[in-house]
Amino acid sequence: MINLNLGKCYNELGKFKQALPKFEEALSMFEQLDNAEYQVKTYYFMSQSHKGLENLDSARLVLKKAIAFNVHPEHCQKELDELEALNTPVKKELTEAEKLAEKYDIDVERVEEGFKIKQMIMDMPKAIKKGSKWVVLPMSWVKQWQNYIYFDLVMGNESETSIDKDAEMPEEVDWTEICKPIVAKHNLQDNHKDFKW
Repeated sequence: MINLNLGKCYNELGKFKQALPKFEEALSMFEQLDNAEYQVKTYYFMSQSHKGLENLDSARLVLKKAIAFNVHPEHCQKELDELEALNTPVKKELTEAEKLAEKYDIDVERVEEGFKIKQMIMDMPKAIKKGSKWVVLPMSWVKQWQNYIYFDLVMGNESETSIDKDAEMPEEVDWTEICKPIVAKHNLQDNHKDFKW
């Protein structure tokens, strides 16, 4: 009984390594006395030591031994169920992007980028105000980029024909498509690059 109490004290102090030998000595004595009730109690407290040391397999093993005695097994069974739950992976709720990527077997990172852009568009001001800044982009670049982030899918226009798994992220914007030279030595881009629209 002394060793059982010493083990419990060590457990309460978080000294699980010191507790285990005390429980083993107590268990040996209770086995000799054929005292099932105290063997169950000792196994239970041993499971707490193993759990504190993160030896979950050992904790489960001694709890199963305790339950096998069938002496008030409810408490040990509850503890065992909690340990088993720790070993069961929790199914993560999929995001919208992950659901789409899984459905069409496509790159989730590209889809996530598409959802970020969708949110950005939704948050944009709807009216043009004086002093607001706008970025002009070539339509060919925009279309390639939309294709890359599965923009149609993200916007709710689900169609397998719009999926291009091999689409590549467009390179840096080529402004010459928008700002073309009017004459050989007069480039609209050069004259207006710092213009305040």
